Amino acid sequence: MAVFMSDPHWEKAKDIFQAALEKPAGAERESFLDAACAGDAGLRGEVLGLLAAFDDAAGFLDEPPIAEVAETIAGRRESLRPGQSVGRYRIERKLGAGGVGEVFLARDTELERPVALKILAAEFSGHPDHVRRFLQEARAASALNHPNILTIYESGQFDTVRFIAAEYVEGETLRERLRRAPGINPDELLEIVAQTAAALGTAHRAGIVHRDIKPENIMIRADGLVKVLDFGLAKLVEKETPESRNIRKTDFRTTPGLVMGTVAYMSPEQARGLPADERADVWSLGVCLSEGVFGVQPFPGDTTSDQIAAILRSEPAPETKETRPELRRIIGKCLEKKAADRYPTIDDFLREINEFRQENDLSAAGGAFFPAARAISGAAPPIAAPPVVSSAEYIVRGLKKHKFFALAAALAAAALGLLLYFAVFHPFPSAAPIRSIAVLPFVNVGGDADVEYLSDGLSESLINKLSRLSELRVASRSSAFQYRNSTAPASEIARALGVEAVVSGRVARRGDELQISVEMIDAADNTQLWGETYRRKFSDAQTVQEEIAQNILRKLRLTPSETQARSFNSPITDNAQAYQLYLNGVFYRRKNGPENVRKAVEYQNQAIALDPAFALAYAELGYDYYIFVGVGAVDSRTGLPPARQAIEKALSLNDALAEAHDINARLKTADFDWPGAETEIRRAVELNPNLASAHTFYSELLTETGRFDEALAEIEKARELDPLRINLVNYEAEILFRARRYDDAQATFESGNPEAVGETFALISRARVAAARNRYPEALALVRKSLDKDVTTKGLVHLGRLYALTGDRAAALAVRERLKKIDLYVSPAELAILDAALGMREPAFANLERAFAERDLLLPLINVEPEYDTLRDDPRFADLLRRINLKNPAR
Repeated sequence: MAVFMSDPHWEKAKDIFQAALEKPAGAERESFLDAACAGDAGLRGEVLGLLAAFDDAAGFLDEPPIAEVAETIAGRRESLRPGQSVGRYRIERKLGAGGVGEVFLARDTELERPVALKILAAEFSGHPDHVRRFLQEARAASALNHPNILTIYESGQFDTVRFIAAEYVEGETLRERLRRAPGINPDELLEIVAQTAAALGTAHRAGIVHRDIKPENIMIRADGLVKVLDFGLAKLVEKETPESRNIRKTDFRTTPGLVMGTVAYMSPEQARGLPADERADVWSLGVCLSEGVFGVQPFPGDTTSDQIAAILRSEPAPETKETRPELRRIIGKCLEKKAADRYPTIDDFLREINEFRQENDLSAAGGAFFPAARAISGAAPPIAAPPVVSSAEYIVRGLKKHKFFALAAALAAAALGLLLYFAVFHPFPSAAPIRSIAVLPFVNVGGDADVEYLSDGLSESLINKLSRLSELRVASRSSAFQYRNSTAPASEIARALGVEAVVSGRVARRGDELQISVEMIDAADNTQLWGETYRRKFSDAQTVQEEIAQNILRKLRLTPSETQARSFNSPITDNAQAYQLYLNGVFYRRKNGPENVRKAVEYQNQAIALDPAFALAYAELGYDYYIFVGVGAVDSRTGLPPARQAIEKALSLNDALAEAHDINARLKTADFDWPGAETEIRRAVELNPNLASAHTFYSELLTETGRFDEALAEIEKARELDPLRINLVNYEAEILFRARRYDDAQATFESGNPEAVGETFALISRARVAAARNRYPEALALVRKSLDKDVTTKGLVHLGRLYALTGDRAAALAVRERLKKIDLYVSPAELAILDAALGMREPAFANLERAFAERDLLLPLINVEPEYDTLRDDPRFADLLRRINLKNPAR
């Protein structure tokens, strides 16, 4: 490790500096320096730096900080009290106070979340410098969007009160963690350092250097998420303006020659009062890492001056514990005296830390790998308020006693500018990890029609991706999407969906650029768990979706199985254009109706043409063809073969695709392969436990085979995953109806959401229940209401049946004739219901045979539907059940 300056050199510089102070500034002092330094440019530069720093400190004394201190002592405003409000923020309690104001725990009454509210003291509100300093931290932190950086919600003024509202974080600082026995776990320490480095990387890329990284400014939440605090000393780099060049010397955040940061963690360049770039943060984080590994600060000292001297001229303190050479090398590179010898960027440091973690099993090392915290807590006295002074002041304190009290007053005034922590923490042993989540539909910010499919598609893709993790319960799309453009707080949405966290996002397109902002909110306290803004080309949407999913996986600390990890980590396609076509197809399929489904088929075929290995597009295509049959656009003989072909291809490409197994199960029921269908649907649920549609179909499969209790259990699972899919109550009622539990079915309908039980097909189901309970006028009214909403073949079949049951045979026959001429596909299995009600057995069985030949998707329901009961005593009915591999369940 390089040594910045040897001891004799440093002592000589101090001696020359002391003598130079006695010489008048100008030619005489220059001549003295020429002689004393004897051509040693490095020595002369060091002395000139000390002289410049001393002059800056002296100039600082000419400003009126002492008067400001007196004003503070004489007239500080009375503290805010609980219950008072600052705008929309209601004060709950005081958290702390400092030189320029106070911090309160407050409640955001609009968003219903706790905030840390920082108030600038009234006596400083009229001083432009103090106002600027007060707002600088907010500007620095709010310019950054990273999950490991404390979120600034807003800064503003209410009446005469200036405030900054920030995220309220509970946890403990790294300092407290290091002091807790029996020491910090090595993997935990490196994880904390890695998250801190990631936050600093974001700041550095935005041109912001923190300049005060220390254990007190690194907070760890109970779930392990790190938050970097206090950007009060942050400085923009490489963005100098004429205004910034003319900032008064009293602005300690921007003045060269003044020491920025806490002494024990400041870099040599900071200790010398020189400009500092991102490599200063590399040094400071290296000091934190060294302290965590070895149990002592690398540059200890009994006084601040001793610490400054150690930073500038000494090697790190001897290592108190053995550790792995590679980690010693990483720490050593951080602590190089010359900035040019350190890691050039924090990202370079982070990369080596992560490589070290991957190559070494630190979890097995436990506390033996690093020293106990006892060594840390006793290694050096705790640092209270970090002094903000120049290196010259430390050296000349003994020489210039006549300025001692003036300097002390100046330093006290400068300390008023140090910003308070935005978060006050309350250590607690542990918190339950988040294991349930909802992904809301991303907002299409500009309302761009060309972006709508993408905003919906990103959300749905994310739901599908996260749903593959058995550790995580993910609210289904149909429930989550009911909160499109909702302004409700996360806590309210989470309660309705039965989850612990909510993910939301915003998508905006500007030309070829796509901006996607995503955040994950903890519903317990409406605090942000993670957030990120992605700026990518429009064609890179899939890459962003993969990154978002990976970030959520990491933030929730989930550990998927090997199979799940392989599925989760595999991109669905390598072709960006194919991905967009796929999303378009899903978008149109969701819009329902034959024409939209036809468009969906076209989009999926285009996606497959671009990427013939796109398994999910094949699965979606198979589903589209299956829906074609379901909506009556084509019969089974036309729609099912291409559906089977697409699903077989999807599974040949990716057998771990839950969606493909789900559709394959449906197709197997059309082939009357009940064991095969059950195997497939169970496989779908195994691969994606959160696939609510799979549980719904499984309940249908169980119903068709007469296993009603199991069917009710599956529909309950679907409701847990999809709590806001209001029509699931209809599924439950239909299971009860087919089990001949008519009163229970009626009660279930009555308990359902009015909108749900008022849907077209729900009205038909309610009419069937009413008819089974011999309430024919009610049944007729319900089925007529359904036909007023939408003319469906099912509605007409049951209208005709009710006419027949109430003795109006002519009306029933008229309906039958209408069904023959209607320009819609009519299920022959359903037409047999009307024939049976009319007592027309031969036409009824003819239609059932046609249903068998056409592989009518509704044919299996003859096993359980009450409307077929009048045909069950015919041997032909039993024979048909045998041919479709079903047995007539006991009644």
